[in-house]
Formats: sequence, C-alpha cells, structure tokens
Amino acid sequence: MKALQILTHAFFFSVILFWGCSKNPQENTVVQSLGIDRTNIPLPPGASVDSANITSSTSWTLSGASSWLTVTPSSGTGNTKVYFSATANTTTNSRTSSLVLNTSPAGANPVMVTVLQEQPNVVINFFTSHAPGDSLITINGSGFSGLISENIVKINGALATVVTASTTMLTVRVPAKAGSGFIEVKVNTKSATSAIEFIYDWIGVVTVVAGGTAGNADGVGTSAQFWHPAGIEFDASDNLFIADYANNRVRRMTASLVVTTLPGRIPAVPGGPNTDFGLPQDVVADASGNVYVVEFNSSVISKITPAGVVSVFAGDPTTHGYQDGTGTGARFYQPAGIDIDASGNLIVADTKNHRIRKITPGAVVTTIAGSVQSYADGTGPNAYFNTPSGINVDQAGNYLVTDYYNNRIRKVTPAGVVTSYAGNGSHGSADGTLLTANIYQPIAITSDNNGNIYLSDGNGKLRWISPSGRVSTIIPTITFSSIQGLAIDSNGVLFFADYFNNRICKITIK
Repeated sequence: MKALQILTHAFFFSVILFWGCSKNPQENTVVQSLGIDRTNIPLPPGASVDSANITSSTSWTLSGASSWLTVTPSSGTGNTKVYFSATANTTTNSRTSSLVLNTSPAGANPVMVTVLQEQPNVVINFFTSHAPGDSLITINGSGFSGLISENIVKINGALATVVTASTTMLTVRVPAKAGSGFIEVKVNTKSATSAIEFIYDWIGVVTVVAGGTAGNADGVGTSAQFWHPAGIEFDASDNLFIADYANNRVRRMTASLVVTTLPGRIPAVPGGPNTDFGLPQDVVADASGNVYVVEFNSSVISKITPAGVVSVFAGDPTTHGYQDGTGTGARFYQPAGIDIDASGNLIVADTKNHRIRKITPGAVVTTIAGSVQSYADGTGPNAYFNTPSGINVDQAGNYLVTDYYNNRIRKVTPAGVVTSYAGNGSHGSADGTLLTANIYQPIAITSDNNGNIYLSDGNGKLRWISPSGRVSTIIPTITFSSIQGLAIDSNGVLFFADYFNNRICKITIK
C-alpha cells in the first residue's frame, strides 16, 4: 500500500512537471512592431513641409532633428502622421538631418530617417548689359555664394574672374576676347544661364601709321600725304599698296612705313609723264610682284610689273560696257573691287555691271555670277547683285562680296553658286548672327587665316564676323570717316584706309 502511494505521488508530480514544461514562454511576451513608410524625405530649398506615416504597436519617439528642421509630433503612440517642417536653406549646399525612430521603452529595432534639403537654386535676375574685355560687370540674382571660390562664372563659355561675391551679387572681370554670349553662374551643384546675351564691346586700338593730311607727298609715316585712299592690299613682303583715289595714283608703303609712288598709266597733264590712273579704287599684288589696279573711272584693270612697266591688262579704257573676252577685248563698267586666288586668277567686282568676273593670268575674262541689278541667290546668271563693291578670296577659295545696295555679304563659289552669307537686307547697325544682323551698304572686306572676316559699312562702322558666325561692331579708340580699304599683314594685324581723313591706320582688337 505504501509502495502504491509513492508511485501515485510520483506520477502526479511528473504530470505537473510535464504540463509546466510544455507551456510556450512567448505567450507572456508582447511583440513590438515599428515602421515608417518613408525613410528618405527630400525637401526643396525654400521653407517647406513634408510628411510620413509611422506605424507602431506601442509608444515611439523620433529624435535627432537639426536646428533647421521641426518634427511634429516628435513622439506618440500607435499609428501617426508626422510632419517635417524646414526653414529656407540660405547656405550654398544641400543639408541633411539624420533622425532615429525608436519605441519607448526600447524594444523594436530602431529605424533611421534622413531628411535632405536641396541647395538653393541659382537665379540670374539682371547684369551689366555690355562691356569690353578686362572690365568689371555686376551680376544680380540669388543663390550665389559669399565665398568667391564657390562661384564659377562663364561669359560666352569663357571663364571669368570673380572679384567680389555675396549671396545676391557678383562682381566679375570680363575675359579678354570672350565675345558676346550668355552668362552662366554655377555654385556647387546648381547653375543658371542668363535669359539674354551679354554683349561684348570689341575695342579697336587705332594707330595712325601714315598720312593724315590731304595732299600728294611721299615720305615716312605721317609725313606722307594721301587724298582719299581707297583699296589697300599687302604683298608677301608686307609692302602695302594703296589706291590713292583722288590723287589718281598708286602708292606703296614698306613695312618701315616709307611711302613712295608707283608709275602710272596716263599723264596727269597732256604731254606729261605717265603718273596717273583713272580713279584707282582697289589694288592687289600677285606672287611675282605684279600689281593690278582697278581703275573705276576708266573701267579697266591695269598691271604694273616689278620693273615699273604699266599696261592695260583687261578692259578698254576708251569705252565701258559688258563683254567677256581676252585683254582689251573684254569690257567692264566701273569695277571697284579686286582680289587674287591661289591659282593667280584675278576676281573682280564689276560694280555697274552687277557681276563677278574672273581674269586668268592670260587675261581671259569670264563672268562667274550675276546678270541684272537685283537680289537673288542662285548660280551664274541666275544670281543677282546690286552694285557689288568689295571682294575678298577667303581661305577656302570662295569669294566674299560686299553687295552694296542689297545690304548683304554674299558668298560666291568658284563654280558661281551664290548665297547670302551675312546681313538681313535691312538698313541699320544691329549686331547678331549672320542672317539677323544689319549690314548697311558694305564697302571693304578682308579675311584672315583663322576665318575672321572684317568689313566696313555705310553706318561708319567697322564690323567683324567671327568664325562662329557672329557679327560684331568694333569700337575704335579714335574716330574714322568711311573705311574703303582693309588688309591684314603677315602678323595678322588689320590695317584700314581712312578715306576722308586721308590716312592709313592699323588697329588692334581686344
């Protein structure tokens, strides 16, 4: 009986022990959940508000907000919508606030929340509209940095030097030869481009190298005298040949500025020596040292050999007209411009015939383009000019023509294809792109090896067409009156004939 009681007690204890061991211990533990639907909150640079939804099974706290950020509410129980309110970002960088979402008391894993406010936008409101190189201009706006080094400013793509800086105004130095174009301001990751272009003032520093007094005298530099000098051109040795229009003579100026008179074709007075030409309007020299003279009044092209022998090369001085042919069998009508191509052909602006003519080294004259006095692009006789005056053979072998009364620069290929190169045909002096700029009654034209084109127009202006195709006005340091001749020496220096001031000048553009 005693043994049976002991066995019964043991069984009862085992059952209790088994029952206790089989109970799940997690049944007495509350499982905590915590989450937020957005862990990255982006904010714009201005004063702004955004929100996120917190999901929690218990109390929570959201802590660690920066001074510029307010979290409402920053603590709570259960599911809650939280607002993130930021003040305007007045720095020049984006800014970040890292927050921690926790249960209270701690239980669930914490959640990291990042609020990123963008850098303020850079805005250009207005700026100095135009200025020359090396001068200071101001740019007004917002989003600039007070630290000079954090502002990157470009004018027409050229890097400008920032001299002073605040968050609303920059003072910058215009890069030399930057040209006209848009202004760009960049501060760290933000940038802005101006709505309109900055206009670069090209300054031409002018030096008088010869002449200045109306007259007819050889000499050195300003001791020489001219009377309405017109077309000019350099030879390979940097001798400058000058069509001294009203003196009816052709002059030569050496690189050392010694001015002499070349022999002429006709006498100044009956029975006198041959010193004159019939109103020489333009000149050009070939590779052999021959000088060709456009005689506007006599309607011929004359030739001066290095030995001083003068003859009529093409055209008939006794009559004008239009006729292709050889030598004196050809006819011109008051031609005004001449240049020479790489093959030694003379290209002539036959002004009153409204045509572009070619004269071979053998004096064979043909018509390249033009027919009636009008305006039309086209090929050969289907293209029309209205008083073509100046002509220049560019580096590509095309002919650039100043189409005087059409207020345009025309381009003519050797095959006679004529297109309008620059000018919109209207009177005026507005700069701009090739076909939006005004070019009024252009006269002289020349170009350099880099594709720069220079021309004069009836507004009394010296114009420049850049290789990028922009027409700009060069502002001279002294006043000139009617440029009728332009030429570039072997060093790339531009010279011009100041017609009414009776002088030859050189100009450095900056």
